Amino acid sequence: MKNFISIILLFFCFNSVYACDCKPISIEEGYLGSSTVALGRVIKAELKTYIITAENKDSIWNHYQRLVFNDTISFVEYTIKVIKDYKGSSIIEDLIVRAEATHSNCDISLRIGSIYIVYGRNDWWANLYYPKDKKFILSSICTRTTINWEREQQELEKYLQENN
Repeated sequence: MKNFISIILLFFCFNSVYACDCKPISIEEGYLGSSTVALGRVIKAELKTYIITAENKDSIWNHYQRLVFNDTISFVEYTIKVIKDYKGSSIIEDLIVRAEATHSNCDISLRIGSIYIVYGRNDWWANLYYPKDKKFILSSICTRTTINWEREQQELEKYLQENN
């Protein structure tokens, strides 16, 4: 009986569950769905908080039919030194990638010093929801961003060779 009560208490204490519902995507889908694809090394990671203005909340509602209940958004801003550009980052040395800091299963968590192939986009959602203080892209595990860059690089270069 004590074990049963303990299990029930644990269930109620830890009832937050995060799930990611994105499906695996092909190289083609990842490449075509991204505004930026680059190979790079993470050189910096900063946790940031941004105050969402009433105007932005209204814009989010008008475009997405989604209410924003929070007055802030927390995100991690990664600075990535571009090693090789595959799409959209040829004019920059450092790529800024923003990812939500909610620790859901879709959020990426990049390690400083590690190399990744990053797929990301700068879409209307990014422009509504995040501060416009610098040029950046959004990324998540749903975009094919991966630390397994050598295998991904081979697949990506094969795709690009076959489709150019």
